[in-house]
Amino acid sequence: AALTPERELALRQNISTKPWKQLYKVAKEDAKRDVITEWELCTFRWRFTFKGCGSVQHPVFRPDHRLVMESGYPLLTWSLNSDHSVQIEHFPPHYVSRTREWAWVIENENVHLISTDAAHCPPPLQRQSSPLAHQL
Repeated sequence: AALTPERELALRQNISTKPWKQLYKVAKEDAKRDVITEWELCTFRWRFTFKGCGSVQHPVFRPDHRLVMESGYPLLTWSLNSDHSVQIEHFPPHYVSRTREWAWVIENENVHLISTDAAHCPPPLQRQSSPLAHQL
């Protein structure tokens, strides 16, 4: 994956004076990690698809453990399970993995989410409603 201007700016803002080789070594080691944090869920942009269906949404994991979907979906609740999977409402657990390009993948037998650059997503949604969700 290419280094986007947004990623480069974030790196420049968060990098100390450590040599680039040391930072790269740390980043490469971190890319092997498949346990996602709440901070990462809430910070990254996501591309959501139902498996076998072409419709795409760009949900937002909020720090208050609400998941904001598009297209008229109500707010969903989410949490991290002890096995490091992501639980969304009462749906089957969503298992976490990484791609070769270090992106995060969250999926179960019905849906697929992948972390993506902000340039590939619309601005985050701010919807506040909270009835129960549709079946994913």
